[in-house]
Formats: sequence, structure tokens, C-alpha cells
Amino acid sequence: MAKLARVRSALAKIESTYGTDPTPTGSADAIQLRNLEIQPAESEVLSRELIRSYLGNSPQLIANTRVVVTFEVEYSGSGTAGVAPKYDPILRACGMNPTTVADTSVTYVPRSTGFESCTIHYDTDGLRHIVTGCRGTFTISLNANQIPVFNFTMTGIA
Repeated sequence: MAKLARVRSALAKIESTYGTDPTPTGSADAIQLRNLEIQPAESEVLSRELIRSYLGNSPQLIANTRVVVTFEVEYSGSGTAGVAPKYDPILRACGMNPTTVADTSVTYVPRSTGFESCTIHYDTDGLRHIVTGCRGTFTISLNANQIPVFNFTMTGIA
């Protein structure tokens, strides 16, 4: 039976060790997102260009294989003062450091050391993909008459 591309979900969780899946759960780590795009195997091809005594193509090597995931998340809080939003692991993997004041606020500032990574699980109609070691960048779109969003580009290990 054909898979439906519109039936999708995503989970994200901070890794305690880089590249190790912390196994996110649906209830605690689900993220509402939109415009999900995945490039499952992006890499560079290195040509060896060896001098040979025969004709034919030079051998090539695949290097720097990675997965690139882009998506948007609506700019919103958790709904409870002092509780980080569900997309907190994504912001932290983009180099943001949260400061939580109980029952008051959660604020983010850029960090200069100790960068974190996250694992992203995304599911397309029952077909699960796991991307570990994700780190990324984001921009914020604040346009009149549109929902404000974070635009994330995450790069991880295939």
C-alpha cells in the first residue's frame, strides 16, 4: 500500500553523548512543525585521479555523508510560565543556551562553548527515520499578517 506524505510526525530530544540516540517519546518530545523537507543522503564525491596504465574512469570516494532536515516551527511558548517550549531541543542544538526561572520565564542566549546536539525522529505514515548528531541554524520570520515562525536547518548523521 502507498505511503501518504502528508501523514507525518516529528520528535526531538537532546543527546547526552554526541551521535547517540536518546530515544525520544511521543508524549514528551513531539514537535509541531510544518514544511518538513529531508535530504536523506547529502555527500561529496572525491575523485582519486590516479595515474593508471589502462583506460577508464578514476575511482571515486564518498565523503562527508550527512542528512539535512529543514522545517518551520511556529514561534510560541509552552503555555506555562517557566516551562520551555517543545522545540527547546532544536534551539539548544542551534547553539542557544536556555535560562529558566521557575514559574516566570525561559529565555535563550547564544552559547560560545559546550554546544549540544539532538536526535530527530521523523515518521512518514509508519516509516520512521532517525537522524542523530543534529546541529543547525535558524532564522525567525516575523511578517505582517502571517504566523511568526522559526526556520530551522538541521544537519545530522545518516
